[in-house]
Amino acid sequence: MKKILFYILLISLFLLLSSCIFKIKPPKAILTYPPEFNNLPTTIDLFWTLEGNEKNNGFYFEIYYGKSATLFDNKISTSNTSIRLENLEPETEYYIKIRTIKGNEYTDSEIYKIKTTDKPKISFVINNTTIYKSYIELKWSALIKMELKIMSYTKVQIQIFQIKNFFILEKIQVVD
Repeated sequence: MKKILFYILLISLFLLLSSCIFKIKPPKAILTYPPEFNNLPTTIDLFWTLEGNEKNNGFYFEIYYGKSATLFDNKISTSNTSIRLENLEPETEYYIKIRTIKGNEYTDSEIYKIKTTDKPKISFVINNTTIYKSYIELKWSALIKMELKIMSYTKVQIQIFQIKNFFILEKIQVVD
């Protein structure tokens, strides 16, 4: 009986020590969206996956970002694998790092460098059968509002919003 208790105590001690010595670090976060890091709007959504396609089972994330790769001024905490960064300055470089946390252990992602712009990245395929005129002028504001000016000088305001790589038409309105 003493021998069995001794072995149980020995195994328990080994497991306790091995859990302290062989700490398992969480997987590294890999930024998957946006696919490009330049000419981004001043509000952007970030999406990431975990290294080795590991599932998000009990991980917690801290997203650090700022204008320096060595000093991150801002931090957002979440248990999701996505966040929205808002109120970024236009024409500014930002550095982003995602920390994956589980318990007392953490792993940092690589540092990503992004650059914002005040010009939305939107392109259109326009042909004469769509507009019925051969000349149009597109104007944009930083709030993703578009004014469409047709040769007859009729103004139409089109409001859209972006979800990942898609733009959804929200409202079309004739403006005086």
